[in-house]
Amino acid sequence: MTRYGMLIDLSRCSGCNACTISCKAYNATPQGVSFIHVGKSESGKFPDTKAIFLPRACMHCKDAPCVKACPTHAMSKRGDGIVTLDRGRCIGCRYCVAACPFDALTYVSEIQSYYGNSNSNLFEQVGYAQRKVGTVAKCEFCVTRVDQGYQPACVQTCPLGARMFGDLEDPNSEISQLISSSNAVQLLSQRKTDPSVYYVMPTQQQTPVTAEQQQTLLKISASPDVVPLTLINEAKDWIKPLAVVAIGGVVLGTAVNMVKSNRDHQEKVEI
Repeated sequence: MTRYGMLIDLSRCSGCNACTISCKAYNATPQGVSFIHVGKSESGKFPDTKAIFLPRACMHCKDAPCVKACPTHAMSKRGDGIVTLDRGRCIGCRYCVAACPFDALTYVSEIQSYYGNSNSNLFEQVGYAQRKVGTVAKCEFCVTRVDQGYQPACVQTCPLGARMFGDLEDPNSEISQLISSSNAVQLLSQRKTDPSVYYVMPTQQQTPVTAEQQQTLLKISASPDVVPLTLINEAKDWIKPLAVVAIGGVVLGTAVNMVKSNRDHQEKVEI
């Protein structure tokens, strides 16, 4: 049976964000809604420095937590392995968002045009009509393109050929052979969700990926402008007391300033 997946060669990725832009164009996503986030990590000391970019989107897991968590069955997995979202069934509960270890789903809190809603063009009007405030949005591997025999928009657009799309279940497919020969890895493999997106580490050595390289991948797996929900969950035990201390400090500081201000005012009156 066919199982579609993607292979991303990090040694080819330049962080140009062509994948991000083509995805937004094809899926007509409004401001604040992106299905692809490109993380960046830098290492070394000038002038011997190196940058590693990691594009991240929905992993279309074989054992998808979002599908299990959705109470309305808006999330579902097709026979070819692609995880899709029925926008009509989504109630915006965000159980899928909490369940996804890759932070790959976006909650649509508003629909804002890039040129102001009063100046939105025809493309935006048609595209944004597909979205609904209070629901979730996600990458679907461009299912309409795939069903017509085309590659996902991000794969077709990548100028350096860093992306490959194909059948993971076919051992003779190009993607399966490259995954096997390049020692490609999956993000957060310890979660045992079996993602359908694989990454080739930026190394010329055909050796197993080391623990250090795996940690490098995990380090840059988060979007640079979005705090991963998993980190928030892990940090919630110390965030609350810090917040209490911070609020207490603000209240105390305000009280001290008020007392000082009143005292200075009284001194001026007496003079």
